[in-house]
Amino acid sequence: MPAEISSEVRGAILAHVQNGQSCRKIAALLTGLGMTASHTTVAKVKKEAEAERLGVPKKPKKLGTQCRPTRKRMEVAKKVAQEIYCANPPAIRQLAHKHGVSDYMIRKIISENCDAELRNKFKVHALSHRQALQRMERGPRFRKYLTGQKWKYIMTIDEAWVYTTSVNGVRKVYYRFRGRENPESWQKNGRRSILMASCSQLE
Repeated sequence: MPAEISSEVRGAILAHVQNGQSCRKIAALLTGLGMTASHTTVAKVKKEAEAERLGVPKKPKKLGTQCRPTRKRMEVAKKVAQEIYCANPPAIRQLAHKHGVSDYMIRKIISENCDAELRNKFKVHALSHRQALQRMERGPRFRKYLTGQKWKYIMTIDEAWVYTTSVNGVRKVYYRFRGRENPESWQKNGRRSILMASCSQLE
């Protein structure tokens, strides 16, 4: 980018231009007066003065591409997209610490680059692997116990699973990607899949 010229140099150039002198000669005269200006600078000032005299509007300054994602952000975005596409995605703070970026950048990547939104899971009935095996073993004996009219005197209660934060990597949220179909198991907060797997092994 050329250096800006002072108003004194510009005035001297315009004064010599009115006398009809060439650009190279004007540059040599300015050098003799202790002013630094090349013949290309003189030609530029001459052209601008002519455009102002004719009323030609000045062209807007051309700027490069603004606010584009950096190369590092694009690389991090590819990795984050793979890491959050699962049933139990890592937290934003964990991703930021892992990739050495800010929490704000991770949020922007998830919303803009990955086109995903955070959703809560549905609470479902949950059984551990041990409990599932126990139900399958005691099921036949329980059916024999219900012979006759004994089933009228049975009281049932619902079970609840007590959750704690970050146990076995299970989270209460997941990311829903627009334009992509997520597995149904991602939307459930429980271990029903373990129960189903245990039943299939015993059959």
